Amino acid sequence: MSRSFVRLVTQFRRGGDEGLVAEYELRSFRLADLRAMFDYGDDENLVGGCYPIERIHRAYFERVIGQRMDFRRYAYFLEVCALPRRSGSDALTR
Repeated sequence: MSRSFVRLVTQFRRGGDEGLVAEYELRSFRLADLRAMFDYGDDENLVGGCYPIERIHRAYFERVIGQRMDFRRYAYFLEVCALPRRSGSDALTR
């Protein structure tokens, strides 16, 4: 079965209750930009996993997701999830 991938920015509370606050799907981005930010070479696809987003990435991700990021209150991650190519399937595999 062929797979495609979705890339999400996930937002979690810091502190006692570290629950998920929001997910933002990356729709308009360059894979080369993500490779450079997360130290992946040209042959790496960023096709699975979870990568912490640091303050130095703030301007890029604020532009891509259209939201302001507050690193004092929240932790952010780039998550790459596989989507099975089946009609009617909404499940994400992380």
